[in-house]
Amino acid sequence: MATSNVQLVIFGGTGDLTTRMLMPSLLGLFDTGKLANFAVLILSNRNFTDDDYREFIRPFLRRSTKPDIPGFLQHIFYQTMDVTKGADYTAAAAKSHDIDKQFELGGNRIFYFAVAPRLFSPIIASLPDSGFLARPGYKRVVIEKPFGQDYPSAKALNEQLNHLFHEDQIFRIDHYLEKRMVQNIMLTRFGNGLTEGIWNSHFIDNVQVTLSETVGLENRAGYYDQMGATRDMVQNHIFQLISLLTMDQPISLRQEDVTEAKVAALRMLKTPDLQLVDQQFVLGQYLGNQQEPAYLDEERIPKTSRTETFVAGELNFNSYRWDGVPFYFRTGKRLATKTTRIDVVFKAPQLKLFEEHHQVIDHMAPNILTILIDPDEGLSMQLNTRDSDEETFGSTNAILANTQPATGFETPEAYESLLSDIIDGNTENFPQWREIAVAWQFIDALRAGWQKTSPIIHQYPLGSMGPEQADELLTRTGRYWAFDPTK
Repeated sequence: MATSNVQLVIFGGTGDLTTRMLMPSLLGLFDTGKLANFAVLILSNRNFTDDDYREFIRPFLRRSTKPDIPGFLQHIFYQTMDVTKGADYTAAAAKSHDIDKQFELGGNRIFYFAVAPRLFSPIIASLPDSGFLARPGYKRVVIEKPFGQDYPSAKALNEQLNHLFHEDQIFRIDHYLEKRMVQNIMLTRFGNGLTEGIWNSHFIDNVQVTLSETVGLENRAGYYDQMGATRDMVQNHIFQLISLLTMDQPISLRQEDVTEAKVAALRMLKTPDLQLVDQQFVLGQYLGNQQEPAYLDEERIPKTSRTETFVAGELNFNSYRWDGVPFYFRTGKRLATKTTRIDVVFKAPQLKLFEEHHQVIDHMAPNILTILIDPDEGLSMQLNTRDSDEETFGSTNAILANTQPATGFETPEAYESLLSDIIDGNTENFPQWREIAVAWQFIDALRAGWQKTSPIIHQYPLGSMGPEQADELLTRTGRYWAFDPTK
């Protein structure tokens, strides 16, 4: 169904987010007929005309379906703007109103902040007097992570937004929530009697979340050295996954009920013990080689930086469901492979009937439910079975669901789905303020502990899965990472 009558006002038009994500995704919606009567107004500091910007953006508009690019570009407009100057907002709002009249859009506007986080606050403060909000029609705002640098800054930003927008008008982007297998976590848990009945400490030994990247800083040195892996990845992506894994069944699938269940789960996280924080968390920085620099040798990174490019940790919950079940996570840059996956490791049977059987290879492996999220998607269960030669026992993976990795321009990008949801007013796959608040409060407590204890920043080689101390998080209790592509 085509979505009509909307103007996207994008602050920032020449960076990677707009050129490589937003504009190609809008073209995809236009090409498939999901976006009909619309306009896009780009606000940026380059001295472009409408036609100049259309030519600038054209090379980024590639799809295998040979879309009507000239037709799409007729909906794209540009206004030169300095976001620190009030007069520029008034001029931009006037052009926006003219576009609205031309396309008969009814005053509906979506404000997308595709700019550096330091510009969020001045843009929000300038909107009321600009005239952007004066006309009838719905108004929505979209903000990319990071949503603040800590709880106080996130709270201040949220309060500033709430002066102009209701919670259901605020769309905070976490593109992981749009991934199909993330959306399948709730269905896998609550839509199957088999999994729902064993999703607790009676049957599960531990849960492991891995979010590894092979890339380095990608021209984000200034931002990354300020944030680090914990604030860049754990506070949002990993905590969203953890909340979906640990939450109790919500009353309904309405967003407010799902949010309530996720927040309740995160509030049961045990606050990091200052005496144990160095034992439960591992920080690291990647080394270099002849081809690639170490983190401390990257451009714009101080030689004395203690910013972590890797973090692994153990989370525990004050919860009857999860009593005694550790949740391990790890994330970092310059690791062996790019993957996002969840491994749910089940307890061994109490009666080890086969352990002493001479045909058992080594020992009986644990049952592991694996949820593959990115780039591969799928669901599998590791089971112990008799090998095909019928003489020995071993473990095998039973594929429960399998989706091929997303490749090519014909596969909808995550941002296509996100933009479609925003235009439709669907907030289901966007984190709400209460989730963000409780996550920041935990991260702030953790970082406060690190500031007092000054933990060691362990170095790790490129192409590894992080410092060896991350393995020791598990091996000291007889456990191990279920996924290790280096072995």
